[in-house]
Amino acid sequence: MMDEHFDRNYQVGRAELHAGIDALGRRLWREASALFNAIHRINFSAPWTPPRSP
Repeated sequence: MMDEHFDRNYQVGRAELHAGIDALGRRLWREASALFNAIHRINFSAPWTPPRSP
């Protein structure tokens, strides 16, 4: 009985930990992607080209 409670709590905690790690990875990927896109825009924008309209 005690083992069942321990295992249930362990599995719930482990699932929450993995969900948190996944969310952190997604956030880091999103922020890094935005950073690299900004660097790319700055690096390849020439002052003589007209700005693009959205």
